[in-house]
Amino acid sequence: MGSLSSPTDLTPYQVLSKYKKFPSPDEEFWWDHAASTLADLIKWTKATPAQEYEFLQFFYEHVIPNFSGYRPYDVPGRAWNTGITPSGLPLEYSVNWRNIDANAMVRVGVEPISQFAGTARDPYSHYKIWDTLNQLSQVKALKSFDLELWRHFSSALCTSREEEALLDQTRTLPESFSIAKMQHSMGFDFCDDEVVVKIYLIPNMKARASGTPLAELLTGSIHAIYRDTIDRETLATVINYLDSTSNFNDATWFSFDCIPRSQSRIKLYGSDFRTTWSRAEDLWTVGGRYTDAVTMKGLAYLKELWDLLPIQDFETLPEQAVQNPPMLWAYEIRPGDKIPSPRIYIPGHCLNDKKVADGLSAFFKRVGWSDLGDQYTDRLFSMFPKQDLKDSTALHTWIAFSYTEKSGVYMNCYYLASASFPFKL
Repeated sequence: MGSLSSPTDLTPYQVLSKYKKFPSPDEEFWWDHAASTLADLIKWTKATPAQEYEFLQFFYEHVIPNFSGYRPYDVPGRAWNTGITPSGLPLEYSVNWRNIDANAMVRVGVEPISQFAGTARDPYSHYKIWDTLNQLSQVKALKSFDLELWRHFSSALCTSREEEALLDQTRTLPESFSIAKMQHSMGFDFCDDEVVVKIYLIPNMKARASGTPLAELLTGSIHAIYRDTIDRETLATVINYLDSTSNFNDATWFSFDCIPRSQSRIKLYGSDFRTTWSRAEDLWTVGGRYTDAVTMKGLAYLKELWDLLPIQDFETLPEQAVQNPPMLWAYEIRPGDKIPSPRIYIPGHCLNDKKVADGLSAFFKRVGWSDLGDQYTDRLFSMFPKQDLKDSTALHTWIAFSYTEKSGVYMNCYYLASASFPFKL
């Protein structure tokens, strides 16, 4: 009789894979090709085996079912186009590092897509996210889960069926909206003690349908629920800057956490076709409105990171925009904040992954994360062993940087969920 592997030789992912039952081949495919990468990222954060089991089980139960309506771009009859990743996948992974690499955290980004998304039954793909949130509300382990903000903002910033009918009838949506009909996506932070749920909304269609400018729509909806807990002057400074510089557009996102309102931050996201240092500097300082010591120290760190990465500066987005995605930005405001926390997302998609990894390794060492810097390139290769890092250009999608007085340097690296999916790397 041949020898059997000891259970202790198996990883949590391997143990779970032995006994999982899948309701469809599609769900089994997502587990086989995306959960393994997730397991590698969870290990990277120094999670315990118990946490790895917990997070992978959550992925199986509450993330994979969100992709029943996903079809690759080359599949005939595709009814819904997702827009949350440069690759076209409705799934994205990222790892957050702050202060020291021991404080790492995995985040999973998801666009819920039902099998009816884009059809007459669910033309703007609202059904699946409601179904997922209702399911999550029954999970006892999500102790802080709260839907108050979702109920408010989904009504205030997303279209109703009547508004969608009006948009379709008046044909006010440009052809480019074949992808951007999406109005919401989700994020799951795998924290030490529980999973925290985030919501991302795209309010451009609500603004079109209602005839309300985005600046006014966002300000009114935030004041209506937060009242004075989100500092009005701080919010107004950010809103006025974005409005005056034409940064409110079809790519504007709004985000919040599904936790009690008194604890939840808000975030405004956007994209900029000018991937240049001068533009990043302007966004970081909110057009020079904030030049305090903390803001400027963070800017100095950002410049170091910028110079270490193989960034291609563009004053305008090239015609091959899918291959050269724009720079992203975000402003985070927590209850009581007098200064917004900026974040710059440097596009990594279609930059050489070896050069990106080398630049990140050098930066990690500069900020004191020596172990992470020494191991980064090898760990990246171990997650994607079939990819030659010197030739690949799709493993890093975004490199996000922020800095606060409390947390210091805060990095968030976004990755391709799996190299097994059918699109060109």
